[in-house]
Amino acid sequence: MLTGLGAYYAMVCLQNKEYKKLSFIIIAPSSGWASLCTIIIRYLTARSIPITCALPKDYFLYFTPHLAHWKHNYYVCVELLYEAVVTLASP
Repeated sequence: MLTGLGAYYAMVCLQNKEYKKLSFIIIAPSSGWASLCTIIIRYLTARSIPITCALPKDYFLYFTPHLAHWKHNYYVCVELLYEAVVTLASP
């Protein structure tokens, strides 16, 4: 979709002979590429760092079709919400 917008903008600029505005079409995608490269670098860096968690495994949620896992998820969510309410309600 953005490619179509850029092509339309380039066509209008070329028809009106506004060549200085065409530099925007070159600069804007380069900033998009820079942000994409940054996201890829962060993803690869995060994958290389081992993750350690202090939470007991009882607090992890499971996303499988088993009824036991959905019950477990329900109880974990209820307990976390209860703790949040108690923490907010206490002075």
